[in-house]
Amino acid sequence: MISFWICCHFIYTQVKSEVEQKTGKNYRVFKAVKYRSQVVEGVNYFIKVNVGEGDYLHLIVFQSLPCYGGKIELIKVQEHKTEDDPIEPF
Repeated sequence: MISFWICCHFIYTQVKSEVEQKTGKNYRVFKAVKYRSQVVEGVNYFIKVNVGEGDYLHLIVFQSLPCYGGKIELIKVQEHKTEDDPIEPF
């Protein structure tokens, strides 16, 4: 599994623009604050992202196994979450 800080790096470099396309918004603030993971044939990351003004997103990001390229893929986005909403599969 990847560390929290590496997870943050992947968000900024590979997922943020996709999130902005899916939500139709541009985020000045985009900071991962929590995550949990699920090992499957790769890893699902359930990530809480602070997007400013007390608003949060929940993301599901999949990372394939290294033998399949280790590709990072945005699966789903939930908007209008709060700091206290639990990070759960959706």
